[in-house]
Amino acid sequence: MAGGEPGDPPRGRGLRARVARRAAAREESRAARARESAAHQAPGGTAEHPIDIDSPAAIEARALSKACPTCLGARLLTSHDAETIDGQRLRVVRLHCPRCGVESTIFFRLAGPAIH
Repeated sequence: MAGGEPGDPPRGRGLRARVARRAAAREESRAARARESAAHQAPGGTAEHPIDIDSPAAIEARALSKACPTCLGARLLTSHDAETIDGQRLRVVRLHCPRCGVESTIFFRLAGPAIH
């Protein structure tokens, strides 16, 4: 018999499905790495290229509106701090994706007029 025991599917069918699932998983992994790389190179991905924003009140909403680059899921805010990095005062937002567990950081610079 082609499948071994009576009632078993032919051997080729299960193998083809598994190969197709593995190929799809590899392609999704490649796409996730490409999205992560693009997010790192985009504005806000590094302290050297922060996102300019007018008001600190808009920072968290802007950060949370960006999907996780790995799984495209919604992220949760871990922290929002003001830090000085390389002599530049930045807002640093740290995020966590509960779906895939990836931690990420987005950098913002207040571009509006200084109040002080």
